[in-house]
Amino acid sequence: MIWLVGNKGMLGIEMQNALKYKNFSFISSDLEVDITKIEKLREFVEGKEIDWIINCSAYTNVEKAEDEAALAFQINAEGVKNLSEIAKEKNAKLIHISTDYVFDGESLSLYYEEDEPNPQNIYGLSKLAGENLVKKTLKSHFIIRISWLIGFYKSNFLYSILKQIENKDSLNIVSDQFGSPTFAADLVEFIVFIIKQDSNEFGIYHFSSEGKISWFDFAEKIYKLAKQYKITEKNVQILPVPSSEYPTKAKRPPNSYLSKEKLSTTFGIKAPFWLESLELFIKELKEII
Repeated sequence: MIWLVGNKGMLGIEMQNALKYKNFSFISSDLEVDITKIEKLREFVEGKEIDWIINCSAYTNVEKAEDEAALAFQINAEGVKNLSEIAKEKNAKLIHISTDYVFDGESLSLYYEEDEPNPQNIYGLSKLAGENLVKKTLKSHFIIRISWLIGFYKSNFLYSILKQIENKDSLNIVSDQFGSPTFAADLVEFIVFIIKQDSNEFGIYHFSSEGKISWFDFAEKIYKLAKQYKITEKNVQILPVPSSEYPTKAKRPPNSYLSKEKLSTTFGIKAPFWLESLELFIKELKEII
């Protein structure tokens, strides 16, 4: 049986839909089962045979984390350690979602799994602490680092751009921060693959779309496809601006493009190109709105 933790978040909803569609035997939980309290977790799984735990829960508010460091670490580090302990007690395998923010973004190249982390904000520090606690506690783990998550459920960059298009005549979008989006549907497909294979290829993996782009590049293409598929009729200007024009409390990595070479060599999986996934997303969005 699979235990999906965090089934009401952007990734969790999509993950739960896939588990239902593919007829997996699973249970799920969200805030009602507090991952920061290990006894609550033990109560929830008592008498249940758990083979896999998929952790989609996290503290993800990058800006607020600068003022709520204790809470961020409680959820992203201690909570993750608790789930690792439960996995160990149940002899289960853990799939844990981490982030590109464990890197400082100063590299001019792409980031590999074995590159030295150097987080620059509280969110990144808390997520790295979670990774380290998983590795220390449980051998049978998959840590999947992702970037720029996009999904049909909950707010994200793509929805923000579509909303701004309707409300503004021009949009200023940062053009000097680079990476690649991770579409929830693609990530869910990879997670399902790992479980179906009952894989023992444990360790850290990077997963995001192929193709290094800036937030500006991404926004520009979102707008063009939204026009093409008639999600919007509005004419707007998308303008590139430096990140210095939008100072934030939490420092963002200027480059967080992740290598997927290990993904390919280990599993024979090639991450989809970002533009292909974006067009599929826009097409499906057109059908449901």
